[in-house]
Amino acid sequence: MASKIVMCDPCSRLNKSSEGFKYCTDCEDTLCTDCAALHSAVKLLAFHHLVDVSVTTGNTFYIKKVCIDHEYMCYEFYCSDHDCLICRTCIANTHRTCGKIQPIEVAAKGCKSSSILEDVSKDIASLLISTKTLLEDRQKKKISVRQSKAKVLKEIAKFRQDINDHLDQLENKCRSEVDILERIISQTVGNELADADKRQHVIQEIWQQVGFFTKNGSESQLFIFLNTVRSDISRQAASLQDIIPSLETNDLEFEPLDLISVMKSFGSVKKVLSHVQ
Repeated sequence: MASKIVMCDPCSRLNKSSEGFKYCTDCEDTLCTDCAALHSAVKLLAFHHLVDVSVTTGNTFYIKKVCIDHEYMCYEFYCSDHDCLICRTCIANTHRTCGKIQPIEVAAKGCKSSSILEDVSKDIASLLISTKTLLEDRQKKKISVRQSKAKVLKEIAKFRQDINDHLDQLENKCRSEVDILERIISQTVGNELADADKRQHVIQEIWQQVGFFTKNGSESQLFIFLNTVRSDISRQAASLQDIIPSLETNDLEFEPLDLISVMKSFGSVKKVLSHVQ
């Protein structure tokens, strides 16, 4: 694939079209052959750094040249006393008594083989290793979080199933209690029903005999019978007076525990702290 043609910046400002071959890292301009020659010929620009324009492909030479304390001034000097870049205003304001102030061009001599380059390079290399470790850890953590989410959701589902199983056991226990109580009550009521049926049968026989003797017997027979059964009738009446008030009307009723209001939470999910290795 053919490389993109870069136009000369000075020529473009003069409404001319010329292909750029050089790049001035100080002016941040692309220069054609003629402008590059002129650039080197001008005394003020002679020390500017020119590189082939191909070097700038995918790279930038952006450097912060503006003083952080005086935004309309550029860095021009280096103060060795304070180990910092300064502008002209800095010299007048805060570096008036400093004895080791040099133009940047002078201070920069031998920079490419200096200890500062070696130190900065080591620091950057160390930072790259640290950021690589950080990236790898965060990538692993991203995967780990997804895995822990799936694990926690399974645990929640299992907890819910355990609750369901436990509730099933409690429900079956309640059902068994219902069956037992129902049998006890039914047996008692059955016994009382059999006794009441027996009493009714006895009283009905007495009533039938009264009717029989009234219709078919003599007055003497009826008189004797009435007097002999009066004591039976009295016993039955007294017995019923004692039994009826004491009869229990038992029914079954369910009183649920208020688990819904007591159980305010299904559980808690929390972050577990782990440190980068």
